[in-house]
Amino acid sequence: MKLSSKTFLYSSIISLIAGTAIFLYLFFLMPSMYADFKQKEHLNYATSAVNKLKDEGTLAKVKNSDDYAIGVIIPKEGNYLKLSGGGFDGKVSIENKNVLKLVDFIRSNDGKKIDLKDSETNEEFSKIFDDARDEIFNSINNGLKITFKEDENYLKYKKAYQKYHRVDENTIISEYSIKNANTDYQYTTYVAFKKDVDYIYMVISATTTPNAKEITPVVIRAIPMLILLMILLSFGVSAIFSREIVNPIEKLAKDAESRASSKMTNYKPIEVRGNDEISNLTRTLNHLYKNQADNFERLEYENKRREVFVRASSHELRTPISAAILLTDGMISNIGKFSDRDKYLPELKEKLWEMMNIVDEMVNINYIEDNNIFKEVDIRTLCEKIIKKHSLKAEVKNIEIICNTNSEKVVFNGIDEIYEKIISNLISNAIEHTEKGGKIEIYIEKDKLRVINSPAKIDEKIKDDIFEPFVSTVDEGESKDKAHGLGLYIAKYFASIMGFDLRAENILDKLDNINKVEMIMERKND
Repeated sequence: MKLSSKTFLYSSIISLIAGTAIFLYLFFLMPSMYADFKQKEHLNYATSAVNKLKDEGTLAKVKNSDDYAIGVIIPKEGNYLKLSGGGFDGKVSIENKNVLKLVDFIRSNDGKKIDLKDSETNEEFSKIFDDARDEIFNSINNGLKITFKEDENYLKYKKAYQKYHRVDENTIISEYSIKNANTDYQYTTYVAFKKDVDYIYMVISATTTPNAKEITPVVIRAIPMLILLMILLSFGVSAIFSREIVNPIEKLAKDAESRASSKMTNYKPIEVRGNDEISNLTRTLNHLYKNQADNFERLEYENKRREVFVRASSHELRTPISAAILLTDGMISNIGKFSDRDKYLPELKEKLWEMMNIVDEMVNINYIEDNNIFKEVDIRTLCEKIIKKHSLKAEVKNIEIICNTNSEKVVFNGIDEIYEKIISNLISNAIEHTEKGGKIEIYIEKDKLRVINSPAKIDEKIKDDIFEPFVSTVDEGESKDKAHGLGLYIAKYFASIMGFDLRAENILDKLDNINKVEMIMERKND
């Protein structure tokens, strides 16, 4: 299965699961949570109403919810009550002794002393309340004779629950709920009492208690639309999500295919958009491609250099090999002067040593490069070691070698054997090309090394080719051990491996009127 299909399938499944969870929440949890919320809202309304009644003496400005409240203000003394509602304020005189007895009971019970679990207090209140209610209804019946025939199957109410809430020291709220047996609807009455020094404040509010079953049918009727919306949403989001994920990956795959069929040197970065994981992958690939292009370019350069080196080595080896064969054939056949073997065997040996030196240099180039690790190298200590190794050769020509540094220790990071080979070849070349009684000065600085020999001068004809293999300024008549011209080539090659550039300059000391040659090895600026 393709990644696009997998992504679409997985995201669709996740979306459907999330949608199902939302649907189950709407169907099972939301109705009961709504009912609980409404009950708390009614309780809070009763609390705020009784506080408002105490603070302002009226409920006219109380913000109504879906219930309606009547406030009663009971003074400490007297036979009257103050009434207040959402649209009225009034005063009621109490003439009935049972009603007055109920009011006195409320006055006598301090809110701080009432125990919400005290059944005796509740029973006493219920008896007084029932007497007052009967008295009121009897008074009404004395003026009106009404006869009702009650249907036992109609409007049968039963107690659902009763709760008491103590809001603070002086505030108590009674919550009493009844249930219609025919309709299952519940009706709740909240009676809030609040007491201060001079008055007792009472708020009575009645409301229909919300039922979870009321909301469930609405949710059931919405099921088809919810399912359709859930499917459309899940598939739509999945399609967009899969496209956003797969398209960038396909783009990276096509780019990789095009790079596989093109030269590594043709580096062009991939366009990066955003800051997500795919964008980070794109940046990493750009970095990888850049490194590959640089390495490929460096490898091509090194291959060309090695190819030139091998060709030059092969060409250079032809001369001593041909001479050795000629000497050997002459001595074997006793031809002319070559019959004097005692004279020409040493010359044959010299040619063989010349070939051996060339082969050794070729082998050392690969061995030193492939069998070492980078570390910190003390260049001053290394220079002193190399100077000591070349001291005998310098003494023969009465050449003074001086090593100068700005500090006691200068450290280059790299391979110590390669640095030794570079500096040794530079010093050996300087001794070789410095006149008798001359001087060689070595200056060591941070990421820079200079070797100056005098008196000396590079022939302008070969100045540009001095670092090529087998280029030498030593004439065959000047030295019996003819230089084979690999020293500066190897120094240049190894310097580039260590990240340095090596160049040569002719300089003129105007003060002493002396020609000098300066070899400068300096860290490349990346």
